[in-house]
Amino acid sequence: MGVAGYSEMARMLGFNDVANKYATIAQNMAVKWEQMAHEGDHYRLAFDRKNTWSQKYNMIWDKMWNLNLFPNNVINTEINY
Repeated sequence: MGVAGYSEMARMLGFNDVANKYATIAQNMAVKWEQMAHEGDHYRLAFDRKNTWSQKYNMIWDKMWNLNLFPNNVINTEINY
């Protein structure tokens, strides 16, 4: 969310090239996180810690800021777990 937030601040200040660059980085990071943390019916607390879980508070900010970095299936997986 920090990278995405930086992108949004840059956009607010009119630095659209910077905003677009960091928005792309944030999107790529979210995809990579999903791939590395996925553990079947939930997502890990840390990439190297199997059988762990934590509530992902970043997903709340993703929805509140309307960034849509995390797809609904990821959010639903976490809620259902």
